[in-house]
Amino acid sequence: MGKWAEVYCSCPDRHPLCNSGWECEPHRRKRRLTARQREERQLWEQTTKDMYECGHRNGCLLEFWPGPIIQLGRLINSTLGKTGYDFPIFARVADWRSYHDELLMLPTDEARLWLFEVDAVWRLLEEGRPDDAINELLATLHDEDSELRLSLEKQLSEIKSNIPFARVNPFIESVRKSKRPDLQSAIDKVVEALKDARRLCLASIQSGNPIRLLW
Repeated sequence: MGKWAEVYCSCPDRHPLCNSGWECEPHRRKRRLTARQREERQLWEQTTKDMYECGHRNGCLLEFWPGPIIQLGRLINSTLGKTGYDFPIFARVADWRSYHDELLMLPTDEARLWLFEVDAVWRLLEEGRPDDAINELLATLHDEDSELRLSLEKQLSEIKSNIPFARVNPFIESVRKSKRPDLQSAIDKVVEALKDARRLCLASIQSGNPIRLLW
């Protein structure tokens, strides 16, 4: 399955709105829907699908794709880890071998420790000097994102050459218009990953439930 991060809520009314799942979907067995029926199904997807009585979708206080956090954890381990700094939670999050049956559970006490690590990286980012390991991390992140973009452009071009009828032009145009990775985009990506990690930690502390990371 794809990578995912979530923290369950602890609401007293944490019960699915629809116990039978897809059986509650309006007009589920119909192949052709009227405009009104499509609107009803769309409204159901927005307000009821996977919702719990407490108002949390999937019964989660927080859930999102943790790709940037995992990438940051891997780079922290290979750069800041060499300087004597210790970031064991980031290292575990980034190491697929820490996951059992594709799941890593971080209880609340470890979420508190991870929050200390997040703050430590944040301080290094704010206080960084040209000779600091944080700059090696940013440079490595920039290089990885640049290589990923070039690889994507190459793959799309090859598809277009080998399969002329493939509808890849919109994707190619989207990649060309997107901002090319630079140092500032690397900094922004680290900041956003740190914010997301902090959100997971605070959600765990608030709910008393572990952070669930799925690989």
